[in-house]
Amino acid sequence: MESAVPTNAMQAQSQTQTHPSHQDQLGQLNRITGQLAGIRKMIENQRYCPEIITQIQAARASLKSVSLNILEQHLENCIVKAIGETNDDQVKDKKIQEVIRLLRSSR
Repeated sequence: MESAVPTNAMQAQSQTQTHPSHQDQLGQLNRITGQLAGIRKMIENQRYCPEIITQIQAARASLKSVSLNILEQHLENCIVKAIGETNDDQVKDKKIQEVIRLLRSSR
């Protein structure tokens, strides 16, 4: 499994690129925070296991939705821009591999 911590090269690249805003995801993240608080309360109150698991699955699905929305923006903005600005096949391949790594790590 790959590290979720960005490499130095990725950090340097992210500091030089303009990234899309993900402010529209904050509402959903707030809802997820509420879901997690609810799950915590369910555990504290010793609720029925399948009810807790159902809520955990809902929170995971919500997080996956946020992740996919951010990935979509990344593809539409960052990747398209980076590939469009170069004729270097190595740079293009690097961007494609970046997306493949993200998809593999999200399984």
